[in-house]
Amino acid sequence: MITLNNRNKLVGVEKIAGRECLRIVTESTGSMTGKSMARGVPVITEATITASDVWFFDPVAGVYVKSESSGTASGNIEAKGPQPMTIPMTHQFSYKTALVK
Repeated sequence: MITLNNRNKLVGVEKIAGRECLRIVTESTGSMTGKSMARGVPVITEATITASDVWFFDPVAGVYVKSESSGTASGNIEAKGPQPMTIPMTHQFSYKTALVK
């Protein structure tokens, strides 16, 4: 399960693809947890997440125009069983989304 707490801030207006768009910055913090089985051994994943997004919304047309996001999830993967182990993990991500015609 991924749980995020987002804080959105309207920071201005910008022209994107010929549209007058609201520029919104989002700062996010949260957590990621998961449980699974691998060859009969319970595996537990726990991580904290920090992320930031900049997204653009055309309020006249009611259209989400584009966004750019990046962040990091840091935590551990724990395998329980006869030979338990903890594997540290860091996952960095970034992605872009854009409206297409």
